[in-house]
Amino acid sequence: MVALPETNAIVRRLNALLQIHSRSLPVYLAYAQPWTPWGGERVIEVLRLVAEDQLRRVDQIANYIQELGDVVVTGAFPMDYTELHDLSADFVLHKAVRQQRQSVERIRQLSQELAADPRAKALAEEALGAAKGHLQTLEELISQTQTEPAA
Repeated sequence: MVALPETNAIVRRLNALLQIHSRSLPVYLAYAQPWTPWGGERVIEVLRLVAEDQLRRVDQIANYIQELGDVVVTGAFPMDYTELHDLSADFVLHKAVRQQRQSVERIRQLSQELAADPRAKALAEEALGAAKGHLQTLEELISQTQTEPAA
């Protein structure tokens, strides 16, 4: 199958969307849990739930990329994540909120760029809605735990 130039552009954007989800901080923390003080289990649980939802979205996006006859590119986790292992879950929560805000903006941009492909656009719109919901959940968790961001 020979991919058309517009299909190549769609797949590049879909892979970018996939990477936002597959290499997010919550997904990383599902593999390498941060230090959690007694009583801080709620932060870890919420991050785990966000990661599970993001990984379901990864599967949906990957399936469509494969249906288009192309290759799924997950990428690597950012190296700065390795510095988070010894930090508290509260600190990591603030970092996750900052990253989620960036993700919402990038997904919004990708959604607009995927307008030429209705299915890709729908996947991006669903991802955008979920990302906004995750951001709201994480922000509410910060207010519930009344943590202050570290300097």
